[in-house]
Amino acid sequence: MKTPKVPQVSVIVLTYNARPFVERCLTAVLGQSFADFELIMVDNDSHDGTADFVRQRYPTVRVIDSHVNEGYGAGNNLGVAHARGDTLVFLNPDAIPEPDWLANLVGAMHTQQSRFATSKIVLESDNERLNSGGNLIHYLGLSFCRGVKAHRSAFDRQELVSGASGAACAITRELFERIGGFDPTFFLYHDDVDLSLRALLAGEPCLYVPSAVVSHDYELSVPPMKWGWIEAHRYAILLKTFSVPTVLLLLPALIAIDLVTFAYLAVRGPAYVAAKLRSYGWVLRQATAIQASRRRAQAVRALPDRELLAKLGDRIPYEQLSPLWLAQLANLLIDPWFRLYRRLTLAIIHW
Repeated sequence: MKTPKVPQVSVIVLTYNARPFVERCLTAVLGQSFADFELIMVDNDSHDGTADFVRQRYPTVRVIDSHVNEGYGAGNNLGVAHARGDTLVFLNPDAIPEPDWLANLVGAMHTQQSRFATSKIVLESDNERLNSGGNLIHYLGLSFCRGVKAHRSAFDRQELVSGASGAACAITRELFERIGGFDPTFFLYHDDVDLSLRALLAGEPCLYVPSAVVSHDYELSVPPMKWGWIEAHRYAILLKTFSVPTVLLLLPALIAIDLVTFAYLAVRGPAYVAAKLRSYGWVLRQATAIQASRRRAQAVRALPDRELLAKLGDRIPYEQLSPLWLAQLANLLIDPWFRLYRRLTLAIIHW
């Protein structure tokens, strides 16, 4: 009997009550011009019939049932455990790839000998506008979509960026396993930041591929729960990535950004402040897990802190979060201080 050919690429779509989106997503993936891939859908204990629908409508899709919803990281790790490809591609169920997306994404990785890549993501509501031209990671652990609502023709050059978008990115299995995969303690949000920084720490920057285009049902909104997860995971990421002396050196800037964040959230209401306070509790509860993840990240470190810090950003796009007048004021009064502090830190550290 002939042995089935092992696919070069595994596309993993993680779902949770995604029935309204999943049909368009899977149909677009199965219509790709690139053919050497398998399609895996991991269902995180949906209650809307997503898994049954996919089994009936798409018999070639491998459906993996997770009988408990443990979040984005654990769900995608489960998909990887069942995947056979040498390249792992993660795609959100509310993302719709263009026909040559996978060919261009995987092709660029091969041509550039890159182990980690991210797509150009446009808004599903307006395909002429960007959701993300790669992600920007700030040296204090913040992350932002690059070019939100810019025309899709912007950011049209293939280049290295500080972060990938978890909505549509690819990584070699070797690198994914070397850096420990997704952190399963991260239930939602900042998982892509964490993966990007650990890859960068291991000497593997993210390649932005503008010809690999995906439309995404995205709206810039940060409710209280999301703020809480983002802030909690931001602290964990910094503790994993930088050495202790660097964290201590960055402490004044970290305190300053927390004060700015508290002021911003206080204006938005008590629920936002409560979410921010809960983030500290999460870090304390996860201290042992963070320490274990830190050991693994540091074990494959290839970049010194100084070089890592130099590759991260020092500008916060306040216009994504605030009215224009307030964003302009913050850019004038707050951002110069953080940029100066980064320059001073780079002048001090030699490790």
